[in-house]
Formats: sequence, C-alpha cells, structure tokens
Amino acid sequence: MNLTRGSRVLVTALDWGLGHGTRTSAIVGTLKRRGCMITLAGSGRSLELLRHDHPELASVELKSFSPRLSRGRTQWVAIGMQVPAFLWRTWCERRETAALVDALRPDLIISDNRYGVWDRRCASVMITHQLRPRVSRHCPRWIEGIVAYALRQMMKRFDGILVPDWRIGGLSGDLSAEGSEGLRVHKIGIVSRLSDTEAEVVGDVEWLGLVSGPEPQRGMFEKELIGRLEKETGRRVVVCGRGVGQEGDRRTEGGVEVIGHADGPRLKGLILSARKIICRSGYSTIMDLAALGRRAELIPTPGQAEQEYIAERLKGWDGWE
Repeated sequence: MNLTRGSRVLVTALDWGLGHGTRTSAIVGTLKRRGCMITLAGSGRSLELLRHDHPELASVELKSFSPRLSRGRTQWVAIGMQVPAFLWRTWCERRETAALVDALRPDLIISDNRYGVWDRRCASVMITHQLRPRVSRHCPRWIEGIVAYALRQMMKRFDGILVPDWRIGGLSGDLSAEGSEGLRVHKIGIVSRLSDTEAEVVGDVEWLGLVSGPEPQRGMFEKELIGRLEKETGRRVVVCGRGVGQEGDRRTEGGVEVIGHADGPRLKGLILSARKIICRSGYSTIMDLAALGRRAELIPTPGQAEQEYIAERLKGWDGWE
C-alpha cells in the first residue's frame, strides 16, 4: 500500500536474539521519516531494543515464540520438539493481533518473521529472507519439505512478503529464491539500522568479536571468542549482544574488552574501526556488514542450517556492493 503521513502502522519483530529487532528498527526509522503513526509490539530483547531506539513511540506487549537452541549440533531435533509451542504461540498471536486491530485500527501490519501477526481487516506484510528455509543438513529431506510447505502456507496469508536483499541470488542466495507460488514477494534492499547512524569515535581496534543469537549458543560463543582473543595481540573487543540495559556491563578479561551491549553509534564505530572481525553468520549481522562494506570471519551456530549455508556461500564471495 502507499503509505502517507498519518498512516497507522503496527510493527512487530520476532524475539530470537537481537537481529530481528535491529533490522525492524531500521524499517521503523523509514516509517517515521514518512510521517506514519507507529505502534511497536513485541516482547523480550527485541522489543526492548525497539523501545530504546524509538522511545517516543507507543508500544504494547505481544509475546513472541522464542525457541531455545541445544548445546550441540542437533538443532533440528531441539527445534522440532518445540513445534507444538510454536503452533500454539502462532494461534495465540492471531487472537491477540485481532484485539490490537480492534483497538488501534492500523492501516498496515509489518511482521518480522511472526507468522500469526496478520489480520484481514488491514494490509499485512511479513519481513523474511527465508522463502525456502533450511532445517539441517542432518535432517531427513522429507521433513524439510514438510516444514517448507507448512511455512509457505502460513506466508500466503500475508498480502506481501518483504525480502531484505539487493536482488535474487544476493546475500540470501537460495533462501529467498523466486518460484514461490502464491506469494507476493518484494525485494527491499539491504536493511540495517547502522546505515543512517553516525558512528561513535572508538579508536583503533585490532580484533572485534560480535556475539549474537539465542541461548545457550550465544553464551557459548561469547566464551569461545573471549578465549580465542586472549591469545591475540593489539586491542581486542567483544560485544556480547546481551541486549539493551547491558551497556554498562563492561569488563576486561585476559586483555579483552568485553561489552554487554553496544548501541547503534558505538557498534558502527567498532565495526568501521576494526581491522579483523569475527561473528556469527546471522542474516542481520551480515546485512550490517554489507551496509558498511566490511568483511568478517563467519562462524555459524552449530547445526543452524541457515547460518551454515550463508557462511559457506559467502566464503570468498565478491558480490558485495
């Protein structure tokens, strides 16, 4: 739809790490510049981040499905056991969204990977880069097929699917390949809240480690990165991605500066200043790097097929723009 000044928009993001919140924050910034009347909805760290970045906006709690990963590589088993909780949460989202539409009368709903946040009484679009999701290289193909079919049926309920990428075969590769029958797909370019953020001056950094994702893998990666960088020289910084409210959590461990959370200006300053960057291959992190023209050593979350695919695909890739 054509959004004009005064259009009422309900915006929500999945609470799975901070990535969905950060890219949704960039979308909110664009809507604000267009003069839209925005209400934020969500839960957990993603909603905290949105409230931090846009404190003047109204917000409501809308609980999100927040999966917990396993400590090993069998993520598809761990996620599979949580499918009933996901379906229940999606059903609850539908009821709660209907109540919000009654109260707020939005012209548009923008849902970042929340399959139950839509309503027939207004335009509803989903943000996702996974039109063809990957479950696991160890998962039977027939299970992956069932998952892809089920999610596609859910996506058909939306009036449009917004894919944050430059083009077909861009950063997301086969994950957002065309041929998605019944889906109205629109590429919207790289989405990063760091694009329009002024970088904080942080000084030279030799090594920068960026930690992201849900527990327990987030904490495991934090410990792994600190241990690795203790053996390096020069200024070393690890941003732990623990969420808003952790900016003051700073310490030095084995010569490594450990920061609980970095806001947009500080994070941009660190990324631009670092000579070498190590991070997960989460898609929102990849978009931040692409927006700033930086490369990094990508270490996918073990067993998380999407990150494994992206990390492997971007090795030596020359498609950055």
